[in-house]
Amino acid sequence: MILTSKEAIAAYFWEHPGLERLELRDGSGVLSLPPLPSSLTSLLVYNCPELVSLPELPSSLTYLRTYNCPELISLPALPRSLVDLQVLGPSKIANLPALPASLADLCISDCPKIMNLPALPDSLINLRVTNCSGLIGLPALPSSLNNLLLENCAGISSLPALPSSLTTLLIEYSMMTSLPELPNSLVSLMVYGCPNITSLPVLPNSLTGLRLRGCPKITSLPVLPNSLGELSVVECGIKSGSALRFGNLRIEIQ
Repeated sequence: MILTSKEAIAAYFWEHPGLERLELRDGSGVLSLPPLPSSLTSLLVYNCPELVSLPELPSSLTYLRTYNCPELISLPALPRSLVDLQVLGPSKIANLPALPASLADLCISDCPKIMNLPALPDSLINLRVTNCSGLIGLPALPSSLNNLLLENCAGISSLPALPSSLTTLLIEYSMMTSLPELPNSLVSLMVYGCPNITSLPVLPNSLTGLRLRGCPKITSLPVLPNSLGELSVVECGIKSGSALRFGNLRIEIQ
């Protein structure tokens, strides 16, 4: 069903009073939405080129995703039930509202006007930030965080302390010059396209995978832990063709 106006959407809500999931796609001409059903748990808004704002979100909502809404300037207050928030641009959003204590997953992409993130809740497990050129830093990372993926955010010059719960760290296309101390929980470390990083910190004994690519100032590696099962070093300052040995594995450097 194609709904092309606020009135048509309101009529659909009236006809489906127990609606739990709403997916609005290709809403050309839709500037705003009518009040949302109180039963709604999932809201997905895709490709709405004229949408400026969202209405008040129901207290039942657990999942919110916006994608390619270039005129969207803000989000309403987030309900305390929200578990998963994905703000995928392009958009004009410059600030996110306060994040609820229930939030487990946060993904922000292609939002160049965002300079800072609000405080991250202690419930957060996954954080991914991609193509946010205006972002100048991250707030303190919660002790619950398992996965941190930071891609093409050139304004971030350093990371805060990494929590002891972190298992995956990805840094891609960053201007930072160093990484903080790595926690003993870390399993996977990926560093791609970071021309200013000169060395890696001590690698924890929990690490099983290390991937480096496009880091020309890294000319040597720290001691490799016995736990390491995967190592890839491509286009870095380590001499091409050199070999490393750990355990029973011999690794060639490209």
